[in-house]
Amino acid sequence: MPHVGGGGGGHSGGFHSGGSSFSHSSTTSIPRRDIYGHAHSTYYRRPGFYYRNMYVPYSRVNRTYYAIRSYLIFLIAGILFFVGAIGTLFIKDSDSLTNYSLSRYEELYTKDSNYEYNILIEIVAYDNQKEIDYLPIVGDDVSNYIDSTFGNQYSTFGRPFANALDKTSDKVNNLYSCINTALKDVNNDSLMGTIAKHSGNTYDTKIVNNTGFDLGSDAELKEAMNLFYDQTGYNITVDVSKYFQAYAPHWGLFALLAGIGALLFFAGVSSMYKSIQAVRKINQEEKNGDLSNLEKYYEGEVKFEDQIKLHPMDEPYDSSKDDIKRLKEEFKIDDNQFKINPDDYK
Repeated sequence: MPHVGGGGGGHSGGFHSGGSSFSHSSTTSIPRRDIYGHAHSTYYRRPGFYYRNMYVPYSRVNRTYYAIRSYLIFLIAGILFFVGAIGTLFIKDSDSLTNYSLSRYEELYTKDSNYEYNILIEIVAYDNQKEIDYLPIVGDDVSNYIDSTFGNQYSTFGRPFANALDKTSDKVNNLYSCINTALKDVNNDSLMGTIAKHSGNTYDTKIVNNTGFDLGSDAELKEAMNLFYDQTGYNITVDVSKYFQAYAPHWGLFALLAGIGALLFFAGVSSMYKSIQAVRKINQEEKNGDLSNLEKYYEGEVKFEDQIKLHPMDEPYDSSKDDIKRLKEEFKIDDNQFKINPDDYK
């Protein structure tokens, strides 16, 4: 079957030309209890207010921020997964281009006795029209010398082709001219006359533009392709495709990452919304001025009335485990009474 060109002379392969292409979980099997022996609710995180299972910091200083900040990780993670999903659409797999080019060879040439006596120049034209990928596909029965001619950027065809591309910033628009420049070098090679011409091959030289881009005039290129056929008996087909035609997107991976991202993002937005609603409720209870009504939303290691006497809600937010040590010292709580695990406050 056809293969990537250049195998006979150490110049195999093509080349690329152009620019650079959570949630907290501190619940244990033993219910946590406060110093009065009351079991904390399963959603308990740290001393503070709880409304509809949502935590609201005891301190009113930047209360909304501290209430929602733990959910920001969901939003960030969701966005990162989305970015990763989009990134999968631009993963360049060299095997993808090889397989695509081999399939194009099969589509463009008739499977008869001359099937292995043809050459395909596969070009991937990028949408920015400043980059291309090139890969030659050569029939198995093409002479070794011609095989090596159509290799990478160091081959007889590849070197002048790469040089011609480098001289223009609009590579795609000048593509036919650049290919023509390289093919002229091949036709003028002094050794071409020493190669036995393959006879009996049906003339099947063609240029196929699958992109819709303006690739320049193809008149001179057709002449060079016809001359190559006259000298060698091998057909050349120039096939130009767009990026996503040659590099099929990884839709499965895209769907997986995008799905995870959507779930994380929704979880973050939903939790932040509920948390903000809880903060508004506690703030409203504060404005009402009835501490007994506010007390029913409070959970902590000490009674609400004791906590508010020593620590007004205007004090800055503190949720570190040093706060646990401070509470124990202030209220003279020994370790046997204090049933909470300080590690839960990391």
